[in-house]
Amino acid sequence: MACWTASFPLTLVSIFISLPSCQAYASCPPGWLRWQQSCYILLPDKMNWFEASEACNRPGSGLVVPNSREENDFIWKSVGPQTDGMWIGCTDAAQEDIWLCGGQPLSFRNWYPGNPRTDNQRNCARMTAYGGGGLWSDYVPCGSSNRKPAACEMTVSAMPAYHTFTGPDGRVPQRCLLHHDIKNLMVNGVLACGWACRADPRCRSFNLWQSNTEREKMCQLNEATRLGADITDYIKATNNCYYFEL
Repeated sequence: MACWTASFPLTLVSIFISLPSCQAYASCPPGWLRWQQSCYILLPDKMNWFEASEACNRPGSGLVVPNSREENDFIWKSVGPQTDGMWIGCTDAAQEDIWLCGGQPLSFRNWYPGNPRTDNQRNCARMTAYGGGGLWSDYVPCGSSNRKPAACEMTVSAMPAYHTFTGPDGRVPQRCLLHHDIKNLMVNGVLACGWACRADPRCRSFNLWQSNTEREKMCQLNEATRLGADITDYIKATNNCYYFEL
């Protein structure tokens, strides 16, 4: 099957992106590792389980959920040796001893002997170095000060999915979210900025600052969305700035 690309305007703003029409282009963002149809990354910062879940949680992404022995082994061998254990997306906080992974009943389990415990204070799972690595334990409480890194997972995609908002006149307003940026970089368009946001698990939205004279544009990655920030931070821009969310 032949592959083609098509360029089209986004609403009424002069931003053009080129979209691949073939699944063969599907890939993981830079820094993420691919296994079958999933992408993985380790967040090295030490967090409790709740913080780890929030750090990974955005559209199409969450704490890693191993669904098979092969996937579990890939995750541990790829990123586990860099840690002494990492949080995964399994918990029985809603009902003791009823474990859910990614909100779904367990389809695979890899508990270290003696785990999981029947203990209302220990409701979150982590992948550990026990037994050669990759076995699960719930020994560390979810909110413990004994913090661990997190492993995030998302599905492989041919392109980053993001959206913007229109005003009453149907146009995309020149508004941006300020005071929440975590990274600034120069890109050649909205697609590249979307990929940069998708590659950084902390990114929830981005601003694209356009210039009438420069080919490159300023891409500003944000750690919040307009609804999660103070309303005064989402302001009218004076320099051709447009706002997008994942």
